[in-house]
Amino acid sequence: AQGTLGLGGKIGAQEPVPLIDPAQVAERQRLAQEAQAGQQGLPGTISPQQDIPPSGPPAGGPPHPPAGVPPGGIPLDAPSPPPSFEDARTKLLTLLKGTVRNTRRETEKLRAAERMRRGGAIEAIRGRPELSAQSRFQMIRGAQRGEMPLEELVFPRGMAPFTEAEGDVLGRAIFEKFPHRGQTAANAYEAFAGLVFQQRLPRRFEVRALEEVFGKDVMQELLRLRSLPEKAWENVMDAINIPRSLLSSFDVSAPLRQGAVLGPSHPTEWAGSFNPMLRALTSEKRALEFDSLMRADALFGAADEAGLYTAPFGKGAELSQLEESFISRMAERIPLVGVGVKASQRAYVTFLNQLRFRVFKNTVRSWQRAGKEVTPRDMETLADFLNAATGRGNLGAIAQYTPALNAAFFSPRLQVSRVQSITSLVTATPLVRKEVARSLLAFFGAGATILSLVKLSGNKVETDPRSSLFGRIQVGKTNLDFWGSFQPQARYLAQFITDEKKTLMGPRTGRIEPVYGGRVGGTAQRFVRTKLAPFPAGTWDWLQGENIIGEPVPESVGKEFYDRLTPLFVRDLYEAVEEQGLTGAALAVPGAFGVSVQTIPELVPAGR
Repeated sequence: AQGTLGLGGKIGAQEPVPLIDPAQVAERQRLAQEAQAGQQGLPGTISPQQDIPPSGPPAGGPPHPPAGVPPGGIPLDAPSPPPSFEDARTKLLTLLKGTVRNTRRETEKLRAAERMRRGGAIEAIRGRPELSAQSRFQMIRGAQRGEMPLEELVFPRGMAPFTEAEGDVLGRAIFEKFPHRGQTAANAYEAFAGLVFQQRLPRRFEVRALEEVFGKDVMQELLRLRSLPEKAWENVMDAINIPRSLLSSFDVSAPLRQGAVLGPSHPTEWAGSFNPMLRALTSEKRALEFDSLMRADALFGAADEAGLYTAPFGKGAELSQLEESFISRMAERIPLVGVGVKASQRAYVTFLNQLRFRVFKNTVRSWQRAGKEVTPRDMETLADFLNAATGRGNLGAIAQYTPALNAAFFSPRLQVSRVQSITSLVTATPLVRKEVARSLLAFFGAGATILSLVKLSGNKVETDPRSSLFGRIQVGKTNLDFWGSFQPQARYLAQFITDEKKTLMGPRTGRIEPVYGGRVGGTAQRFVRTKLAPFPAGTWDWLQGENIIGEPVPESVGKEFYDRLTPLFVRDLYEAVEEQGLTGAALAVPGAFGVSVQTIPELVPAGR
């Protein structure tokens, strides 16, 4: 509708900015009056009875203006050219740079005035006896409706307000940016309109969308306007999660850890995500290009609406919206080390985004080619399974506290996702259930085949689920786990059910004993301890006087920092080389791609 924002408010109700300068208009009117006077025969003009000179430029002079146009001027009724996107964007940026947050006292004044206005309207309605009781009831309810004023921002004085034309230019840019994401476009437009016409600060997920349209500088100004408690909370959570981001850096571990489940059933999509990952590792520009191409796909809107998770790039998103392995932005600003953190984060996000969307797209397309009816619910449960299969578990109501959970536990979403990927066999629709079964059977079948081939070749493979080496490949003192975080859960489940464990080291090596001395809850307690984040785990070790495998807590502060802050792949590589030289280095290479590599001085020969 012309002149409306789609939020119930009129743009046209604001004082319009003049399209032509008033001084210019006055000058044109004067010239028009002179021209009219000349037609009435005033001295120095052409009267109607005189011959009219032929058209065309006089000798040696400028051309005559068209009829109805003052010399050297623009027609008074000529439409004003629409503002350009860049001009309107610059005005938005200038507006935000001079904007401050409104105080709570001023906001309460606005709300008090609105309450008084509504109260007066209600009293006026109540005092109209000529109306029926039903009519007065409906009118009173109508007067009570509507949001209370929430002018969170104060715009700079003296700056011309946004016109309808400027708002339309930026609004069109929003919808053009998200051609296949209707809900995202609507949310972004509502946030923009609320910002410039209602002084309302966009929410964080809306800031992320506005950043895609208007750029990084606009996003930075919006983040500057957050409240002080909000900024403080995010900075604290960011700092606490620095160790977690450091541990996940200096590798490209997504393919064989988070992405392992989908590899055997979707080898084309899995392998096709490698090239974007490696290019993103070395270039932020290429990472953004791959991200833009993915989001411009015709099916991306449907995937986004269905809930398929695609991690954002940029700083506009909340910490809880980021991949949990790289939930700290401060880690990226550490001198020298930050370069490796950012490169690993780009590679990690790019691979998983590409894998999720490629599998979603090709699965939906295959259903359509087969003539199957695909419902929105099918796409939603497919998205849920793909999120879980790639390590993005659904935390439900506590998802907003992900930064705090990540500060306490190591990869809570990944741990939850491994359970949810299996329960999708029950929660998914019948159409998606077949895809879930196919993917899980392919994954576990491929793993069992690899272990069988390794065992036939003469290498050691532990088959007892009560052992911490269950399902791992043993080569000398180094063992490899390619099960993508399923192995610890399977082992602890077996120990919990049997209340037994297989001893790994010490004088009783290889024996079956009661779990942790028969202590009640010992298995659950140990499982929780193994999943703690670096700082909580270090605190527990210090209180117990030993780490989780019984080694004394290191007296050296440097050794403690090494254990808690050194990237996992770097540490695994160093320990493997220290124990087995070049052989250990070769065995540690799969760790760069997500295989869990562990080197232990003395291992139990498998099967004893």
